[in-house]
Amino acid sequence: MKKQGFTIIELMIVLAIVGVMSAMSVPILLDYLLRSKVAEAMSLLSGTKGVLMEYYQDRNVWPALTVLQAKTMGNYVQQVFTGGTYPAFYVEAVMKAEGLGKANGCAVRIIFHLPERSWRCTTEGTARPLPANLLPTSCRDSF
Repeated sequence: MKKQGFTIIELMIVLAIVGVMSAMSVPILLDYLLRSKVAEAMSLLSGTKGVLMEYYQDRNVWPALTVLQAKTMGNYVQQVFTGGTYPAFYVEAVMKAEGLGKANGCAVRIIFHLPERSWRCTTEGTARPLPANLLPTSCRDSF
């Protein structure tokens, strides 16, 4: 009589391998999910660049977003606001305070440096900086 199938030891080895692989991949997946939520903040920040530049060129004053009627909230972003003084002005996005794990209440900003007329992404100067591993690649490269 010929036996067919797997032994209990073989099945336990396969389950152990699957368990180890899933334990390694879950944190990576969760970071990717958080990074996709941070992308909303970057989208809101980027959407304000052109309007802010136009306003500044016309009036020579850095505006508050309320003046521009720009979108200042999202599904994962609590608020977007402007600030700064000459020669560096900024737009900052603050993530919502709950439901985002490591990103709860964290902030990221894009800074417009007037003499160079260039934008730079940073977490410097924010009350609670967004962890570097959650920043988009373009933001991490600008540090």
